[in-house]
This record gives sequence, structure tokens and C-alpha cells, in this order.
Amino acid sequence: MASQEETETPFSRQDHQAAYIFRPQGQRQSQGQAQASAERPSKRRRTSNKAAPPVAKSVPEGDAGLAASASVTPSSLFVPLLNGLESVACVQLREKLFHDAWGRNETRVQNILRDANSATLDQVATFVQAEREWRDKIASAFIITGANIASQDLLFGQLAERLNTGTRSRFVRLRSSEATNVKAALKKIIQDATAGDSSEGYDDEDVEVSLGFDDRKYLNYDLESLHVYVKAHSCQRVCVAFQDSEGFDSALLSDLVVLFSSWMPRIPFTLLFGVATSVDLLQARLLKSACRLLYGAQFDVVRTDTILEQVFKPAVAGADVLLRLGPSLLQSLIDRQHDHVAGIHSFLSSLKYAHMCHFYANPLSIFAAADDALGKQLMQPEHLGAVRTLPSFRQAVEDAVEAGRLGTARSLLDDDDYLRERILEIPKRREEWTLGVLRAVALLQALRVGQDGFPQTYLAALSEGIDLSADENTDSHHVVPSVKRMSPDEFVAMLTRVSETMRNGDPALRLPGWDDLGSQAAGADVGMDSNSTDISDSFEALAARTRALILQARRDGKPLKSAYSGQRRVVRTTVVAQKVQLSRDSAALSDADKAFTKVVDGAVALLAGTVRCVAAERVFLHETWLYDAKMPYRDVFVPRPRVVFERSLTRPHDYLACACCRVEDDEGAGAIPATLPVTSLLYHLYLETPGLINVADLWAAFYGVVGEGAGAEGEAEGEGEVGRTERSGGYDERTALVLFYRGLAELKALGFVKHSRKKVDHVAKIKWL
Repeated sequence: MASQEETETPFSRQDHQAAYIFRPQGQRQSQGQAQASAERPSKRRRTSNKAAPPVAKSVPEGDAGLAASASVTPSSLFVPLLNGLESVACVQLREKLFHDAWGRNETRVQNILRDANSATLDQVATFVQAEREWRDKIASAFIITGANIASQDLLFGQLAERLNTGTRSRFVRLRSSEATNVKAALKKIIQDATAGDSSEGYDDEDVEVSLGFDDRKYLNYDLESLHVYVKAHSCQRVCVAFQDSEGFDSALLSDLVVLFSSWMPRIPFTLLFGVATSVDLLQARLLKSACRLLYGAQFDVVRTDTILEQVFKPAVAGADVLLRLGPSLLQSLIDRQHDHVAGIHSFLSSLKYAHMCHFYANPLSIFAAADDALGKQLMQPEHLGAVRTLPSFRQAVEDAVEAGRLGTARSLLDDDDYLRERILEIPKRREEWTLGVLRAVALLQALRVGQDGFPQTYLAALSEGIDLSADENTDSHHVVPSVKRMSPDEFVAMLTRVSETMRNGDPALRLPGWDDLGSQAAGADVGMDSNSTDISDSFEALAARTRALILQARRDGKPLKSAYSGQRRVVRTTVVAQKVQLSRDSAALSDADKAFTKVVDGAVALLAGTVRCVAAERVFLHETWLYDAKMPYRDVFVPRPRVVFERSLTRPHDYLACACCRVEDDEGAGAIPATLPVTSLLYHLYLETPGLINVADLWAAFYGVVGEGAGAEGEAEGEGEVGRTERSGGYDERTALVLFYRGLAELKALGFVKHSRKKVDHVAKIKWL
């Protein structure tokens, strides 16, 4: 037998490396053959000469189409739908539509986010780069970000790009989680400020590091090393940004300010504070001696609601957006932004996930943008069957039957050629509906008669539609009563805004003007020229008529009002039998008031004929371009881990569906089935304990339930444990102790308990969300 020294492979220098370089198989073979003689060990383990036979993988018959498409497009992450019968061309088109739709949106959004804080960035950069007359104080910029902490990442990331210009200026971002004490903060500052120039890596140990331009070495938390770096590179400033300044310990902030001030003659520090509350509260937390060392200015950033609306218009409601999100999903996204104070990047992640879900799982999404020739070429019989299962198709058939159009209903159900023609009309119908909705919403925003912003108005139009000619009691927008009660000056300003919107459109929505539409209003009803066919000219004519009436009323010295104005109602006092009676009556209208009332009625009629759209669910085959699945979004972006874990531990039968895990609702207090999983059983005992849990008492209670002679009934819990005795139905003490420690470790991993520093033999409960 060979000796141990002869059989063991000698160690190489790569055996204890912290990282390895991965190379593809071909590259490894070419490089390995060249170095085979040098790196091959002197002794090799004897292996068998028999080569392993190749393993043939069988493909099920049902997956034949999937395997074929995967061989054609190996890099595609999209798979054939329609039970694997979807053609390769359709799969590739769905993937292309996803990349085109989201790529266009992402580019626009990034440009908006880059420009949103441009004013604040310019002001902060000007303040930081200005020449200082007071060298004894530290220049400090207090940036008021508001309560939305998530928006600070975007802002300080943009500040880092703006201020971290080569070696002339260095920018360091500090978070409260990264700087627990002064030493950790100094390590982070020196490491980031000298990044790319140190010859050795930094770590968490107190080691000496060399900056590469002299023979001296410094500790990685010694500011002398930063001074040497600043002097060698002629740095003009070192910007230290406390991103979440309220999260830092007040004593730590004060110590850092005093320390930076002592190094100011040698290191040009500039401090930036991200403030969520106010500068006064931050100043109250710092020592007065530290506050006297700061000299700064306050800067306000753009509100998150404003940025959300700026992103919402081009990315969600733009005229050329390919995928529309439904009202239910959009409302969930907006509610999460306000309730959870989420950043704008969370909103963008949700939008991208919705695009992925729609184009990845909907085989009919290709017909929302395909032209007639491409649609005819790609359409399969399976697509027709999928269309006939849609709710909008069912609603169209029912509407046709109720309207007496039985031939249309039968053609939709039986005639494939007729259905193909209707499917090819989807892009045209989508564009017409989109144009009508955006024009109606844009005009409603121009009226300025409500408190709702653009997202809420768009959601209302999406879910309910807009119809100003409906009864006022059922009008959700309350537009008509508000327009009628406007004063003459407000009425003129409103008509001017509407006319300008119709002529210019909305650049943020990429909505062009619509001057070419003919007027549907009755020009004769308001005394206008009946040949006026331009709607915007009609509104301008109404505004001109109102201005003339206002001038005439001022010359007459009387206020101008309409029949709907609140000033028209007067209170009359009558004395009858020594009793005073009050009554409301309408004041008489002058000729100018009657003319103004006629103008108001004409404007309302014109708006009712122009501001109109239908709900998205009323459009035929809207499922091809509208995504409103709320459940996948909620499970991914608004998870409920605590509720899920508590339910799985309390009632494991809801997930495992086995008889041994059933917990009856009418069981008495303390009647815990011993057949529950170990972690679930410990959790039931955990609920009966105080904040500090004695582990010995918990073990005694656990063994009293599952131990031998405890009266446990039923079969084993199905987890593969051994040691349960057949005589008593319980576990022996050694096996029960192993299961106890395993269950307690799982509770700790789930975040329910932790070690207690107060008592060594206790564990503490953790309350988590």
C-alpha cells in the first residue's frame, strides 16, 4: 500500500485563495492544455478506464413543441403558450414587444428623474464649489428631503455623480447602518475617498494600509492617510454626505463634526445632511459646540408626489404607451406609494413587473400592435379559441343579442373569418380609445374644478368613463355644477385654458392638438355663427362674448352673474302677526345676466359633447392591451410574511392538508396535538409565554407534549423523524431534545426569538412586521 505522503496531492497556492476566476469550458481546455505539464501533480488517484455511457434524455410528447422552439431560440426566456402550440414567431414577437415597450418607457423615465432634481443639484453644486471667506467653519448643506426616506437614494446618487469629479473632488456617502461608531465612520470615509488609489484592500480589521505614493503606512481609520492623499492629488474638497442624518446617533454626529473641524486646515471637508424633518430639530440633537463649527444653507427638493405625476404621465398614460394598466392595479400602485412611503424606483419596478407578466403570459398580446399583414400571418386557430374565452368577447355577444343583432352574435361564435377581421381591428380600436380618454382627461385637468390630480382623474376615466351629459347626481366628477357656478372671470380663464389645451395638446402625454375636429355644439343656441366648425374657436368665441359682457356690466356698475350663481339667491324678510318669516327667492336677472347664462349653457353643452369617453372594460378585446391582474403584483411587491408565517405555524393543515396537522377550533385551551410539526408545536407554546422565555421551562412543556407516556396519539408527523416508540406513541428523551433544538433554531431563523443578554438561559421574543 502506498504511503500517505505518496498518495496525497501536494497543495498549490490557489488552494487558499479568497476568490477564483471562472472560465468557459473551451477557454479552460485551451489554457489547461498549455499548463498541463506544469500544474499536473506527481501522483494521481487511480480511476476506472471505463467511460460513463451517455445519458439520453427523453422528451415527453406534450413538450415536443417546447423543445423544438427552445432549440430554435436558445437565448429566449419566453416559452410557447397555448399548451405549447404557439409558433416560434409569436414567441419572438412577444419578447420583442416587451423589450420595445419597456425600453421606451425606461428611457423617458430616467430622463425625467435626471431632470427632476436638477434645480436642487445646481444649487447644492454652486454652494459646494463656491469660494469660502470663513475658513474656521465647515461648509454644510442641509437638504430637506421630506418624509420619503426612499427618495434620498436617488438624490444623493445624483449628487455623487455631480460632485465626484475625478480627483479634484471626492464624494463619500454615509448611512446610519454603515457608521455605528467613529472608527467605522472614519474607515468608510477614508476607503471611499481614496477608492482606486490604495495598493491594498480595506477590511474591517485595524490594519496598516499604503496609499501608494510614499513608503509610509497608516491605519485604515487614520485621517492622516486622507491628508496625504488630498495633498498628493491636490484635492479641492472632500464631500461627506450623511444621507439619513436623523438615523445617526447624535453624539456620533457631534464627534465627527468636531473631528472634521480640527482637520479643516489640512483636509477641506464639506458636509451634506439629508434631513427628513427640519434643520431646527437636527440642530437640537447636536451639541452647541458642534453647531458653532458649521456654516451652511438649506435646500428643498422636489416633492415625491410631483415626481410621481411627472413619471405617471409618460410611462403610464402616454399616448404611445403600448400596455395599459387597469384601474385596480394602478390604484394599488398609487396607494402603496402613499401608505408605505415607497420611492419612485419601487413604482418603476412594479411597472416593469406588470409589463413582464402581460407579455410573458398573454399569447394575445401580439395583436395589440401587429399590422394586418403580420396579424394574418401569425394568427393560429388556437388564438381564436383563446379569444372566445375572454370576458369582453362574452360581453360583446350578450350586447349583440340584447340589441337584436343575432347575426353578429352568431358570426362571433361560429365564423372564424369574421372573428379574424375583428381581431385585426384591435390596434385601431386601441388607438381611438386611447386618444378619446387622454383628450377627455386633459380637458378635465384644464377645467380645474376639482381637487384630484392627474392620476386620480385618469383612474376615474379608466374605470368608469366620462360622460358630462349624464345626470348631475350620478356625475362622479361634479364638473357641470362647478362650471355653472363659476364667476365671470374664472369662467373666461377656464375657457382660455380649454382652448389652449385643444390647440397645443399635452407634451408630457405626447398628445397632439385636435383642431381638426368639427364642432358638435349648437352655435345658434348661444348666438354664434353656425358655420364655426372648430371647437377651439368656439371656446374662444364664448370667452370673447363673456369679456364683452363683463365690460358692459362694469360700465353699468352692476355685477355680472348667471342664473346658477349663488349671488342670485336673496333672503326676504316678512313680518306676519308680529312674527318674522325668512324666505329665499331668486333675484331678477338683467339682460346681461341672461346673456351670460346663455353663454354658460352653451359652454356646458360644448364640453358635454367634447369631454366624453367609455371605460376600458367596455372596449372589445381590451385584454390584449390592458393588464389589471392585481394578485400577482400584491404577492410580489406587497408581501405579508408575518401573516403567512403565523398562519402556517398556527394552522399547518391549511398548507399541508394532512389529517395529522389538523387543529380543531373547538379544542380546549392547552390541547395541542402532538402530531403537529415540531416548529408549529413550539410556536403554540411560544404564544403562551411572556416576553422572556425560560428555555428549560419551554423544553419541559415541549417534552410533556411529545415525550414518552405523554398520551400523544396518531401516526408520525411525516417528517422522517426516528425514535417515536410504538408502545406509547411518543419520542424518547434524546430524540425529543434533538427535535426541540431544531424547532427552536427554526423559530430563531424565522425571527420570532433571539438570545437574551439579560438572562443567559432565556430567549426573548421579537415583534416584527
